[in-house]
Amino acid sequence: MKPILVYDENNSKCNLLGELFNIIGSKKNRAEMSKNGISIKKEHLLMMKVIFISIFHQIERSYIVKELNSNEKLRNDFGIYGEINIVEMNKRLSSLGEENIRNYVIRILNQKFPKLKKKVRTIIIDSSPIPLDINTNKKYYSDEELEEKRFPKGFSSSKKFYIGYKLVLCMDYETKQPLYMSIENGAAHDVNFFIQALKELKNRKILAEESVIIADKGYFKYDHYKKGLLDYKIVPLIYPRSNIKLNNIYSKFDHKLEHFNEKLGENNIYKRLLGKLKELLPSWKDFTNIRWKIEDFFNFMKNGVGYRKYHQYTYKSVSKNVFLVVLVAGLILTTEFGQNKTLKELTIM
Repeated sequence: MKPILVYDENNSKCNLLGELFNIIGSKKNRAEMSKNGISIKKEHLLMMKVIFISIFHQIERSYIVKELNSNEKLRNDFGIYGEINIVEMNKRLSSLGEENIRNYVIRILNQKFPKLKKKVRTIIIDSSPIPLDINTNKKYYSDEELEEKRFPKGFSSSKKFYIGYKLVLCMDYETKQPLYMSIENGAAHDVNFFIQALKELKNRKILAEESVIIADKGYFKYDHYKKGLLDYKIVPLIYPRSNIKLNNIYSKFDHKLEHFNEKLGENNIYKRLLGKLKELLPSWKDFTNIRWKIEDFFNFMKNGVGYRKYHQYTYKSVSKNVFLVVLVAGLILTTEFGQNKTLKELTIM
């Protein structure tokens, strides 16, 4: 049985949704929509409202539209005037590119989160499964059928084998701002996305020199330490696997650093970065609680807003919806309501 959609002005959750609607309707938001190829006509703003209601209440959009169309007072309470054509709304959403949505989300979050006084950040990278709403208990899907229907098969430590994608996310430790996101095949290993994320962060001028990037052992690769330190000038705090000796990691680029030390002198950035890595990496277990913050953010997305199983089944549709869930979760964190609660408290809001 589906929940009844209600609006209660005395409910803090409804007031919070109202704050998000105000952001959607702001001049800055409309400007960013326009820059990223999203129309600012009232039909598109209405579409965004319906999507936000759906994500916020974790109810399918078609059911939201049905409830709103059957109750004029409810529409008025949500600031929606006139009935909604679900077919036209879905066409408008379908016409938008996933890259347009992603860029729009990142730019709006950059506007709303507080600016850091220092450019050097501590950034956490991790991934979370995106299971599609397919009942494998009712019907078995062979690998050939999954390939024919273009349903990706994934694996995670929490879900084990599942059908779906994964969200790769970079988050600022201090502000909890999502900085980068991508949707990947669920079967792809996390190790493939580390350099891709660094490149994207650098291109967006988010990755300052001497920033610390924290990642779990799923991102471990000798080359990631070398490229992170030499090419991106960051401290790659990637948790090593249990059978790895730290000296083996340092030795992979020590000889290159000798060249830089001779050329740039003793007080150069590469020497500082290696010193910082050697200081932090032996005590990587002390950073587990820091890295866990991104897990709390994923739990907030799954249980606080609508990020569980998806009724969309293509890469394009899943990407757009997940990016918009990140937007809703991120915007909540910028409100007074979100700033006064921990991520764990928001999970049960």
